[in-house]
Amino acid sequence: MINATDILVNDTGTLVNNSASKKISRELHYIAHISILLFALIGNIWLIHSIVKKRRKRRRNKDISGKFIANLAVCNLTLVLSSSPVDIAEIEIGYFPFGSIGCHILHPLSTIAVISMSLALILLALERFVAVLYPFKYFKLQKFQLGVVVISHLISFSIVFPYGWTLHIVNINGRPYCEESWSEKSSSLYSIILFAVEYGIPLPIICVLYFMIWKKLNSNNRAKIKRSFNSFLTYSENETAQTDDGQKQNFFSVRKFSCITECEKVFRERTKHTLALLRLFIAIVVVFAIFMLPNQITWLYVASTGLQVNNEWTTVAYWLTYTSSVLNPVIYGTNQKFPKLIHKLQRSFSRHTFR
Repeated sequence: MINATDILVNDTGTLVNNSASKKISRELHYIAHISILLFALIGNIWLIHSIVKKRRKRRRNKDISGKFIANLAVCNLTLVLSSSPVDIAEIEIGYFPFGSIGCHILHPLSTIAVISMSLALILLALERFVAVLYPFKYFKLQKFQLGVVVISHLISFSIVFPYGWTLHIVNINGRPYCEESWSEKSSSLYSIILFAVEYGIPLPIICVLYFMIWKKLNSNNRAKIKRSFNSFLTYSENETAQTDDGQKQNFFSVRKFSCITECEKVFRERTKHTLALLRLFIAIVVVFAIFMLPNQITWLYVASTGLQVNNEWTTVAYWLTYTSSVLNPVIYGTNQKFPKLIHKLQRSFSRHTFR
């Protein structure tokens, strides 16, 4: 068990060995937290600004994915703003300086942000799933968009409320610390619930949705390339039937060669765009899976065993969680091109098939 005189409760509720934190230099803590905070602010504010700017250019705003991405950016900002400054203050002062109200608000707020971020990633995957597999129902999502986002935040709040309720200030050697006050069994059960909501359930849902999206796009590409080839071939045969008998075979061969060449161009172009989407989907899943996993494992281990965890590992695990808030705007800023890529796929097929 962790000695009560050496514990702090960090921004997501995990017990951390305060005496071991000195093994990582204060300068490195500052550099890491300030870098994460700076890049997260720049990236997510830029992302929100670009979405708002894009919305103003349109008279009728139907940018559904943009609103979901903006919601994710807000979650990212909430996470880093409620975590990094608090961590820096605790490192500098050596105790929790924000009082009882701060104890009940700051730590739960960062946990709410993590849950909301996971739910936002599910909403984005679901939005893309509907756009590809049910395009005629896509814009109907606009009616429910705000309600779905609000419900996701209410779910996050309701899950974190018991954790915030149990937090309280404990004075140890004359210094205040923000700690939980429930039984070990309840703490373990709650940690499992948080793991399921933040990681265990969202990850497979996101993986399945993006796999089905890519599978559908790939299937559509193959079917449209085949139709394009048949269209060219039919056109060539019709043109051949109108020529003289002496020129018939030669004309058909030329048209067939032209058909194959054009179909190869269609295939290369559509494959290029499909692979671009696949790379985006892989990046989304990998960043979520890798950067969120260490913190989840650490949290479950500490809560279930009550054993002390190497603080270097704990610190790096939380840095990785914060880093996801830096990488998300990069990935989803690029992923705003998703509708354009879909449009290019449709336009390239139409151009080569019906010209």
